[in-house]
Amino acid sequence: MLNADARAALTQLVQRYHSSLDKKRADLMAAYHAASESGWNEDGTAVLKLLVHRMAGSAASYGFADLGDAARMLDQALQFRTVGEPPEHLSNHFDRLTRELDACLRRPPPGDPHAGTAQDTAQNRLTELPRIVLVDDDPAMVDILTRQLMAVGFDISGFTDPFAAMESVGGIRPACILMDLMFSEGEDYGFQIAEAMVARLRYKPGLVYLSQRTDVRARQWAVDSGADAFFTKPVNVTALAQLLEQFVGRGEPGPIDVGRIAIIEDDVQIGQYYSTLLEGSGFRTALVSDPVEALERLLEFRPDLVLMDMQMPDLDGIELTQILRQHESLFDIPVIFLTSVSDPGLLRGALRAGADALLSKGDDPELILSVIQRRIQRFRRVTYTLTRDPLTRLYNRPALMERVSFELQRAQRDEQAFCIAAFDIDGYRELNETHGRSVGDHVLREINEQVRARLRHVDVVGRYGGAEIMIVMPSTRLCSGEAVMNELTSRIAEHPMRFGELTLNVSVTTAVLECQLTRHDSAHSVLQQVLGQLESLLKSAEPNTVRGDRLITSAAVDQKAQGGERRSA
Repeated sequence: MLNADARAALTQLVQRYHSSLDKKRADLMAAYHAASESGWNEDGTAVLKLLVHRMAGSAASYGFADLGDAARMLDQALQFRTVGEPPEHLSNHFDRLTRELDACLRRPPPGDPHAGTAQDTAQNRLTELPRIVLVDDDPAMVDILTRQLMAVGFDISGFTDPFAAMESVGGIRPACILMDLMFSEGEDYGFQIAEAMVARLRYKPGLVYLSQRTDVRARQWAVDSGADAFFTKPVNVTALAQLLEQFVGRGEPGPIDVGRIAIIEDDVQIGQYYSTLLEGSGFRTALVSDPVEALERLLEFRPDLVLMDMQMPDLDGIELTQILRQHESLFDIPVIFLTSVSDPGLLRGALRAGADALLSKGDDPELILSVIQRRIQRFRRVTYTLTRDPLTRLYNRPALMERVSFELQRAQRDEQAFCIAAFDIDGYRELNETHGRSVGDHVLREINEQVRARLRHVDVVGRYGGAEIMIVMPSTRLCSGEAVMNELTSRIAEHPMRFGELTLNVSVTTAVLECQLTRHDSAHSVLQQVLGQLESLLKSAEPNTVRGDRLITSAAVDQKAQGGERRSA
């Protein structure tokens, strides 16, 4: 769904594209004459092929359907012609293209090419929606599920009366609705209530059905009703919490991050169009116009999905996809091709290379947005399961080390300092032995909620092991990192934790390390130094205190020693 600003921006892009058609026509005529003078050899037709191919994609994308169709027909004729073959069979296609160009130039530019398919941001985009609505006519189910989800940090509004839920949903503005499927009114009554609740909202929340039914028909109904997931009772609370995390985005300021998309398109006009379309629907985008630079940009941007043109100079989309599939950090990222090509051989080649979907330039934007959203949701669910600690839902140790390594490399490239902090819960082992592991788990989750509520969106939090939590704070100097951790340490110590009738006073011991790399450092060796120095700081710190220091890398020591030797000489 597009917001009003995005629709206005798209309209401006359409008008700008319309204004450029006169020059595009002149360029096409010049390229056609150059191809003719070259005897229609491969080099002579290269520019014409490129211009026609780009117009086939851009015209369709910007709403000039007839022009795009004419360009596509000429593009196919040029692609499959024999080198040096006389141009008689091309002239009809070229004449049609120039006629369509002339017709477009005579007409005023179209308005918003997607009017009627979008709603305003305020009506459909989730911002700051921390609450979950649970509807089930079984009071025991509502009570136990509410307690379990609240214990892991979710804000739940539970209802046993579906009509009360329907009346209240507008004021609650939930990020997600958990809906029982079967009520006394009928075995599919949950679908009707959910539909009525969504209709009262001005956006589309997450929708999850809960049911004792396991048959395909019930799941089919859920799919048809727009459900995001279907859980059978008894509900796996850990899996449900992992799913809800994606809808709530708790601890992250501003709009929920619906996805990061890298657009690889050599035609800047087409790239700008899709960037505007996607950002107007809540996605974050990075536009790459040179496919040769794509690998470096993708490693820096870390997208959830790559939207890629299939045919590009120097490095086409199929080759680039094969390169991405070879890289350990990018091999599993979804790749969607946007193309104006209809050659079955090329399309099969794209699928063999590892493309996840193929879409045509000029497809309905709602279809494009829907396909992208579904691929990102699937990718994030798999990634979440593989990279998260099941108890705390923080990054697990392997994923945490990957993020630390990435931050070390970025800090070295940008020549910026950052902080890594680690804290340990004081007396955690004794707490487990005295009160039981369930109390220890509750304390760990409670502390993690306080940590995530205080940190920035860009900060990374992971469970390093046992009761030890590690925090990565990009672009942060030691004084700021110590201030943040001092505040957290004080907050944890000053707020007793309650578990049933039990009240506990808990404290943490914290170490903060400022890291700044030189260009001579090895990120791998520095990682080992970071972990070793953090461990030493933690061991030497007093309980309920923060101890900070600066990392001094081996390369920095060697460089300083060499400088001293030169001064002595």
